[in-house]
Amino acid sequence: MLILLLSLLLQTSLYAQKHIGVFLHKNTFPSLADKQVFQATQLACLEHENADVTCHFIDLEEFCAHPHDFKDVLLQTAVWIGPRRSEEAIKLLQTCKRVFKITPPILSFSNNPSLKKLGARPIGPSPLMEIALLMPTAYEHFSHRVLVFTPRPWSAATIAAVVTQAQQGSFYFFTYDSNDLANATKQLHDALKQCSPNVFLVPFGDNTTLQLMSEALAFMTKKVGIKPLILGTSAWNDEFLNDVSLRGAIRSDIPLTTKGKKFVKTFQKLFHEKPLSVAITAYDTTHIAIEMLQNGAQCSDYTFQTCRGKIELTREGECLYEIKLQKLK
Repeated sequence: MLILLLSLLLQTSLYAQKHIGVFLHKNTFPSLADKQVFQATQLACLEHENADVTCHFIDLEEFCAHPHDFKDVLLQTAVWIGPRRSEEAIKLLQTCKRVFKITPPILSFSNNPSLKKLGARPIGPSPLMEIALLMPTAYEHFSHRVLVFTPRPWSAATIAAVVTQAQQGSFYFFTYDSNDLANATKQLHDALKQCSPNVFLVPFGDNTTLQLMSEALAFMTKKVGIKPLILGTSAWNDEFLNDVSLRGAIRSDIPLTTKGKKFVKTFQKLFHEKPLSVAITAYDTTHIAIEMLQNGAQCSDYTFQTCRGKIELTREGECLYEIKLQKLK
């Protein structure tokens, strides 16, 4: 009972202090996405600089190498946000548990649902929810054979649990390494020969996946005489959306609101480039964390207005978005 009371007092004290720990790459940027996440979180914090909330930007590599250097900041923060990669979030949580014997509340920029098992709350749009919405479209195709593109480190089993619920048709999973295009292309040809799919389900849209998709379409059209139906999600990047070979594809979409369009315009003006989807998620996540501290809200059963419209955080760890279907023209 005493331990529970002390825990509640500590939580109340932390929320009263209104400190947020932002864990990301701030000294060196492994990718454009990492740089934009840093810029977007900074922008969100600046918009709240007059509020009674302090944002502490902590470099992931420095923290994991020398965690004791950040002990004082760590004990001040009520909510942590970031990082964007699931493996980084896992390492962060493991370090905290090993060194400080605590598991802080984390709102992650990642959209990997497996993070929920570790106590983190993924804020990005979940491809799994979007895939579930797309499935009825796939089922309209008689005797459909669906090839699902699953880049590592995403688990084919995680997606399989969603797509096979209706137990209709046949599903095949093509898992590949986005950093090894040559080997992925060879594996793709083997997968296409094996299952001869008439539906492609492509949850993620990076440049490697786009090249593989183009290769798969050419193979199926010329050698098999079938042009598969293509299903995608809001995770597709601009290269996907502008590729002429994908006209007619159907994807789930989470349109930007007026607030989102304003953010994109401001970001482009300040940093001279269009923000990636993960940058929008980072911006929204920072605002959510600040709003939680200001209102004393918890990480469950709460609704927020974001760049992508209204979202709801549920007790089950879901982040619910309003999703629509879009046909590429």
